[in-house]
Amino acid sequence: MENESLRNLYVWELGRMMNVGEKHAVGGAVFTEVGHLGNGFGLRPRYRLWLGGGKSLDVAPGVAVTTYGIVGMKRRLGLHGNVVA
Repeated sequence: MENESLRNLYVWELGRMMNVGEKHAVGGAVFTEVGHLGNGFGLRPRYRLWLGGGKSLDVAPGVAVTTYGIVGMKRRLGLHGNVVA
């Protein structure tokens, strides 16, 4: 049986980050989401650790309010890097 929480979910996020040293950046974003269970919006603080060589680790937890009755945490973790073709 398909997990209902993993079906279609579209997220749009707008935010800003600023470097606060050679290895750290902080910022925040607002986001909105539309999915098969309903819609939501929220705020997300962001932290980035620059790992060197064009790579970074991002952590962005957030709080969302949704039309399907959930007010809670949204989690996001990302590892980014430059792609050389």
